[in-house]
Amino acid sequence: MFDIYKKKLRAHYTILKDHCQLSENLENPNRTKLKNECLRVYRKKYNSTDDEMLRSFFDPENRYNDHIISIEKFELDKFRPLVSFIKGDGDTRDEDAIKLFAWLINFPFYREWKNKRNTIEKYNVDSSNDDVVTTDQLHQETENPLKFKNSRTNIALIFLAVLLIGKLAFYLWTIQISNVRMPDQAEKCMYWTGYHYEPVLCDEIKPGLNIIPLNIDKLKRMSKIPFFVKVTNRDVGKLWRAKIDG
Repeated sequence: MFDIYKKKLRAHYTILKDHCQLSENLENPNRTKLKNECLRVYRKKYNSTDDEMLRSFFDPENRYNDHIISIEKFELDKFRPLVSFIKGDGDTRDEDAIKLFAWLINFPFYREWKNKRNTIEKYNVDSSNDDVVTTDQLHQETENPLKFKNSRTNIALIFLAVLLIGKLAFYLWTIQISNVRMPDQAEKCMYWTGYHYEPVLCDEIKPGLNIIPLNIDKLKRMSKIPFFVKVTNRDVGKLWRAKIDG
């Protein structure tokens, strides 16, 4: 498993290198560049959770209280196996060195990577068990098409009911707006509502409306034709077209 992890780690490094996402120290590393990179990354992203990893590699005898000092005093020659591994010229079984390399390129440590891998494998096994169908499940699946069909039928009926109610409401509204009220004795004038003429007192002030003398014939017979009413040849001589407001 550890060998697989190292291959994944190297592959991640190669991807970063191919996409020019590595620092100059890691593009073509040597022992000095690797030490400088450790110092750079430490100053950039050090976290207390890194203490164990840094101490295990740079200061296993716990001689220093400062990671910077332990890195600076670390012998360059001890970087040689890791440099060879990074370049693909050699292998290393040093887990501390591999962990350091993973830290430098933001790759999960071995334990974290292994746990994620085990979780994925367990999920795949559990998912494969879902293929086993019980009698109850088979019975439910047999009923599901009928339930789905019934639900679609209910939706269609609801839609049809809403459509009919809407049409009825619209029809009642058109009847209401086209209903002509006959004038009282005092109402000797009328005005156009937009749908028909409405009787009104001649001295009544209605801003924006043109009040004209009452004409019973126009009052009864002149009204706006709803847009849904189709005009045919039979209506010739019975209907007149008026252009209002330009």
